Amino acid sequence: MKKIIIALAVLLSVQFADAQVKPAAAARKAVEAAETASKDPKKATKVATWLKLAKAYEDAYNSPKGNAMNMLGMGLTQQEVALNLAGEKPLSVEKIVLGGEPCTKEVYPTRDYIYNKNGQFFCINVKRPLYEDPLGEALKAYVKAYEVDAKKSKLKDINEGISKISKDYFEDAITAYTFGDNAAASALFAKAAEASATAPYSQLNAEAFYNAGFTALASGSLESAKTYFEKCLENNYYHEGGDVYSKLASIYEKYAQAEDAKAKEAGAAVKQFEEDLRSLEVKVQNFSDQEKRIRLNESDIIAKGKRATKKELADKAKFAAERLVLADSIARLNAQIESLDKSKKDAEAVVAEYEAAAMKQREFSRNYLEAGFAKYPQSQVILIGLINYYLESKQDPSRLFELIAAAKANEPNNASLYYVEGNIYNELRQAIKGDTEDDLAKRQQYFDSAVNAYDECVKVSPEYEFGYIGKGLLYYNYAIELQDKASTEMNQAKYEAILAQMEDALQNALNPFESAYNISKDNALRVNIAEYLKNIYYRFYSKGAEYEEGYKKYNEVVKSGQAK
Repeated sequence: MKKIIIALAVLLSVQFADAQVKPAAAARKAVEAAETASKDPKKATKVATWLKLAKAYEDAYNSPKGNAMNMLGMGLTQQEVALNLAGEKPLSVEKIVLGGEPCTKEVYPTRDYIYNKNGQFFCINVKRPLYEDPLGEALKAYVKAYEVDAKKSKLKDINEGISKISKDYFEDAITAYTFGDNAAASALFAKAAEASATAPYSQLNAEAFYNAGFTALASGSLESAKTYFEKCLENNYYHEGGDVYSKLASIYEKYAQAEDAKAKEAGAAVKQFEEDLRSLEVKVQNFSDQEKRIRLNESDIIAKGKRATKKELADKAKFAAERLVLADSIARLNAQIESLDKSKKDAEAVVAEYEAAAMKQREFSRNYLEAGFAKYPQSQVILIGLINYYLESKQDPSRLFELIAAAKANEPNNASLYYVEGNIYNELRQAIKGDTEDDLAKRQQYFDSAVNAYDECVKVSPEYEFGYIGKGLLYYNYAIELQDKASTEMNQAKYEAILAQMEDALQNALNPFESAYNISKDNALRVNIAEYLKNIYYRFYSKGAEYEEGYKKYNEVVKSGQAK
């Protein structure tokens, strides 16, 4: 479950396998009796009344789960679970897929028991709860118990009850998420967070808020996701690598895209108005040309005076009538043009509004990315988000370096900041796709700046392996670009020149990778570096014994998965 925080030790408190849940009828009867007691004026003043009501709703919540609910987290098989079900048999057994993994589902009237691909019991999906939200009712009862407990003698019991409710909501949220119902999961995670924050327990469950936001975002509920992620920030919870900032930025980018879509639709209306206007203007021009010809004919007849024939005089009268009809047509067309022009301007104003709204949303997105970058400059997701923002908005990316400069001013000996600076230059270089002289010069400038940044990184901290890795990858990936370029070059001389450049790039990658391999203490990272070194040494295998030995050494590391 990517990005979902699951701490089974917290979620599932394994109880004795012989603990029994209340049958549905008994659970309902207990709730009804406890509700009746809570409405009695005298009994309502006693904390025990409300604790009993809370317990009754908790039992009602558990009842549909069956007796196996206490066996979750024990890794039991179907046969082992069946021993605790007092002879109850599933209605059917089905093969299903959850999260891409094959599972087995036992179907019971009120719930489904789910077993993973290893045949271990791991999940209960309740289908027929006794009440709509029994945990919510239990929570209300605990709150009321706290209110009437003047001496706070039951404070421990109340806090334990509220804590259990929060955990139950969280567990139900995990189940909903497992079954692909992100909207339900989000609502349940939110209830887990809200329950945890309820007095007197009053504990922040930032992970639940984060998960509520994550699942709300996955379900397309942007407003809810924004609310939950903002709750995280309010409580100084940022998740791994400042992911909360990244998520909020992505939400505002989605808002911006929605405004873009509206602007596009309104823009289509503008284009249609423009086409209609051009069509009407052509008609007006045609009618105007006809009117001019008629006026010329009239002028010729008038110039003849008494010499004009009866036919010409009759034509003159006809011309006058035709001219009046044309004038009326032109006037009507001009009125339509005026109306259409107003509609076009109105549509253009709407487009401008949508474009301004999109820009504003993107500014919010950028602000979150910049805030996240200030706290987590090594976050690749935030970094790429910022780079994309400045490139797509055609704004000067120098702001990125202002942020880096500010960070370096605060922590001048933080080598990771120089590493990130090198990554920024590298990303900017890769973003340039053109082949003009300016494009090539800019790419080279960014390449050189990246090399300098990685060199500064290892000067600040010679034991920081990522400075060497950054430089090695820069040259290695450049070599791959040259290899791709060579594969399409038909001129032999140019082809050989590109290959020579490629080999130079690989040679330049060799020493940084060797340094990173020797410095790093992380076996997995060293094996990953060995993969690059193996490829480089293989390229020069025939050029000498040192390359042959290097290839054999790193090939063995890759094969064994153990750095030496």
